[in-house]
Amino acid sequence: MLIGAVAGQTCASTDNRPMTFEEILRDGESLGDVRFSPTGHQFLASVEASARGGGFPSKLTGIQTFAWMLSERPGPPARAGVKNFTPAPCDPWSPSGRFVAGFRPKDGERRLVIWSPANGKQTVLPNQPTTSCPTWVGENLVFGTPPPTLPSAGAAYTHHLDYMRDRWALAGRSDTAVVTVHSGNSAFPSAEPAEGALLRANPATGRTYRLSAGTFHSIAPSPQGDAFAAVRLLEADPAALFGGRRGELSVFRLTSNGARVAYRLPDIDPDYAGVCWSADGSRLLVAGRARSSGSLVLTVVDLRARTSRRILITDGVRLGQGRRGAYEAFRPIGWIQDRPAFIAMKPISLPGPSDGHTDYGEGQNQSFGLFWDGPDGVRELTAFVRQSVTAFAAGPSGDGYIVADGALWAVGAKSPRRVSPEQLTVSGLAVMRPTLGLPATYAVADDRVLVTAWSGETGPVRATIEPSSGRLLAIAPAIDAEARSPRLDMAARVFRTGWTQTLAITGRRGQVLMTLNESWRSRPSSEVRSLTYTSGGRRLKGWIVLPPGYAGGPLPTIVWVYGGQNLELGPPDDALPGLATTPVFSGQLWAARGYAVLYPSLPFQAASGSDVSETLALETLAAIDAAVDQGLVDRDRVGIIGHSFGGFTTAAVLSKRPDRFRAGIAMSGAFDFSASWAERGLADELIDPGNYAFALETRGYVEHGQIGLGGPPWAAPGIYDRASPFFAVAQLKTPLLLTAGDLDLGSTSLLQSERMYAALRRNGNPAVLVRYWGQGHLQYEPAVVRDQWQRFGTWFDHYLKLPRGAAAKTSPAKEVEEAVALAP
Repeated sequence: MLIGAVAGQTCASTDNRPMTFEEILRDGESLGDVRFSPTGHQFLASVEASARGGGFPSKLTGIQTFAWMLSERPGPPARAGVKNFTPAPCDPWSPSGRFVAGFRPKDGERRLVIWSPANGKQTVLPNQPTTSCPTWVGENLVFGTPPPTLPSAGAAYTHHLDYMRDRWALAGRSDTAVVTVHSGNSAFPSAEPAEGALLRANPATGRTYRLSAGTFHSIAPSPQGDAFAAVRLLEADPAALFGGRRGELSVFRLTSNGARVAYRLPDIDPDYAGVCWSADGSRLLVAGRARSSGSLVLTVVDLRARTSRRILITDGVRLGQGRRGAYEAFRPIGWIQDRPAFIAMKPISLPGPSDGHTDYGEGQNQSFGLFWDGPDGVRELTAFVRQSVTAFAAGPSGDGYIVADGALWAVGAKSPRRVSPEQLTVSGLAVMRPTLGLPATYAVADDRVLVTAWSGETGPVRATIEPSSGRLLAIAPAIDAEARSPRLDMAARVFRTGWTQTLAITGRRGQVLMTLNESWRSRPSSEVRSLTYTSGGRRLKGWIVLPPGYAGGPLPTIVWVYGGQNLELGPPDDALPGLATTPVFSGQLWAARGYAVLYPSLPFQAASGSDVSETLALETLAAIDAAVDQGLVDRDRVGIIGHSFGGFTTAAVLSKRPDRFRAGIAMSGAFDFSASWAERGLADELIDPGNYAFALETRGYVEHGQIGLGGPPWAAPGIYDRASPFFAVAQLKTPLLLTAGDLDLGSTSLLQSERMYAALRRNGNPAVLVRYWGQGHLQYEPAVVRDQWQRFGTWFDHYLKLPRGAAAKTSPAKEVEEAVALAP
């Protein structure tokens, strides 16, 4: 059965054996998307079964989605369900709550579907969206669709591979060569990028209307649902803020069967997340790059007067410097008390990180504040705080809310006031839904605000505050709160008992909705402990998972690393029962195998101004030493593993301190950033999509992404060499197992692992490279996951479970020969 029993309806098993990998892969159930409808009267939850997983679209065959009608009447709420359907990740519900947008597999692809929970009807739309986030504009679904030659977002890898094979098969059968031309030269120009279209779908009929030709992104609906703004990509522009093509903003008004253009802003290249409506829908605040000067600017569009004006920024205040790893160039923008507001860099620099969020190498010695375009011009609203301000929310009453110096503050035309109680240490504004690079929607209602906070008794919490009085209305552990109703008067919480999860509505309509993995209620889970350590004068927090029934003593240890992660507020999902990305990532399963599993916080400065590998190595060793001092870790039997940027982190740490690790595993990593710069994704290899993927891989991922190299490799070759473990491979003596999917292309491509493997072997490292055919950046196929579990277990068991000193007595070549022979 996919769905376990509701709590109290069945008797739990008395089986107390440790959980096994095969059981999780075969029978495991996990909650996916959890969301209230905009009206708060309905609730949505998706459930995934592990064994039915796989890459898109086959992964969808393991997902069921349920919708409940929440009633004031006693008894269980009415429930509707649909199989092989996953809700769209941003805003699945239509404003009325009548329809849910999502995806299901059909004809080998992931298809956009509209589901009606009331009658169970599913309408498969004929057109594919370019993104995973179609947008509701009123009760209409608006989305861009790709050109016919460009594979759509979420299409199956097999579809891509078939596409390539079809082209290869043409070679030699005709007099025309099968080629893709990428060109900036008029002698042999590449074809003009094919254009997609902007579509509107009627959810009741499934009929779609073509609104405009072109490739669109950043669709922003008006608050009233009668209009929307969208950015169309135009000609190639090396200075473009998104996609390698200049953007142009258009405002569309809906008509009975389509839409008309109400306004265009041709002189601004808008930022990816730089379009924000005023509350009354009469104005737009647009962040972007001025075509004439190339400078970053803020523009207010008055749709009633059909005019626009630039906001004159105070001297010394700088726009831009968006957070690392994000698409957008700007810090957040919005409206407070009907005035444009924005976060910008202040002229006075402060020492230390730009904010408390250390993910992805934030720049140092930068201070950010909240500004607004008030009656007397631009002024700062947050000059009273010591800490940088990185986010703000506008309340329905007009106040703006920020978090700084451990408190929630209301700011605006009046003097700022603290609105959180003194005993509560506030760490951030809570978000209502996933953002996926778009502007965050924060949990702010008419009379309450939801924040993340820290309690000395329980650790990280989510707290509901009444701003008018400063009263604390509710508080709950942050790890348990999954979703909030629009009025913030109800919460969907997951109560975890080991491997069993119970989903319930708490608050005004408290009800249990479902229980997952009920038969595993008595199965033991591993203890997760916190530990603190200091590196570079900074106090950091990590987490360690210990085997079930741990009785003490130092253990062989696996360190899971991901550079930039900050675990101050709690352990990662991978450390908890039933929440791992795949069973291979589960710290609980590795602990059940006899290992301690350590997750360190690993903040770092951008690589353009620091030695990232040195920082990551020092922080990782500080966490290991803290666990050794507590008697939990055997310092002579430690391995290290990471995926994606964690794969880079693994190689970076090993390049600095190979003496502290017996073995490592780097999955789908980037190891030479000068080579990953400009590596193309699959769609960009098949056609020339107008520089989108090319720009994304160069500026987006390498120069301004997680690593933060700041520019191209020829401008600062020394910085690239310093940041790339490939150039320190002679020092990397620890046996390293590399894995990659052959369809993982771009900056973390298989070629990265191929080159790293060749360099390691050339320098005498007993490295192993395993490529997974037909797999991408993350591998979900059950057969592949099973292979990884067996192979990784063989690798770590061989190197880490030998007695002390045994590894030194065996030649590296002999060790790897034995390990590979043992692997399946």
